[in-house]
Amino acid sequence: MVGVINEFFEQKGIPTRLANFKSVCYFSFPGEERFASLFYYYLRLKGIHLLEGFPVFLTTTHTDEDIEKVIRAFKESAVEMQEGGFFSPPSAITPRPDAQELVGSGQLATSSVSAAAAGEAPLTEAQREVWLSDQLSKEASCAYNESFTLRMRGSLDEPALRASLQELLNRHDALRATVSADGSSLHFAPQLQLDIPVTDLSALAPPERVARLEAATAEEANTPFDLSRGPLIRMHLYLSLIHI
Repeated sequence: MVGVINEFFEQKGIPTRLANFKSVCYFSFPGEERFASLFYYYLRLKGIHLLEGFPVFLTTTHTDEDIEKVIRAFKESAVEMQEGGFFSPPSAITPRPDAQELVGSGQLATSSVSAAAAGEAPLTEAQREVWLSDQLSKEASCAYNESFTLRMRGSLDEPALRASLQELLNRHDALRATVSADGSSLHFAPQLQLDIPVTDLSALAPPERVARLEAATAEEANTPFDLSRGPLIRMHLYLSLIHI
């Protein structure tokens, strides 16, 4: 699905690309595309509902017919918007990376590979919206938190897990980003050593373990990030004997 849509976008000069990992994909438009949000309304008119700024998930309940419907809706919506003058002409499109990083347990994504390599990049319109919301209140800031819980069964090689997560931070500039005090630009730290605390719940009674995990999950989702100091990603490892 991603390959077919991206090939079509490339041919038509549509200013976005879908990035995916397995069944999860994500896309967005450059900040200069003022009318890009209309794309989601076009999709809804064709029976496809996506939340702007959020990842897209395919599941085992989606059939081949569903996927064909998605592809058709993407193609038709893109062409109709282009014909209506809602996208910049193909010759005016600024090249951009194929993928934007969605920050799990975080809030921002990079807007330019070359700028990130230089250590700084201007905020996109969507990123500035996140920053402005952060200035309003804790609740408004936390509305942009992306929280994920991964449950692993069996014995855990903790050093290997920590090494792989650190490699993830080393690889992606977006995970090392912070926002300038005036909200005008992103700054990318050349290195970030992420502290991953460990809490052992295995000695607790089963009901208490469940309660502690539920409370920790809720607290994680409702704890704001300090956008100017960072880091904009955090992780916590809980050891438990719960079988779910």
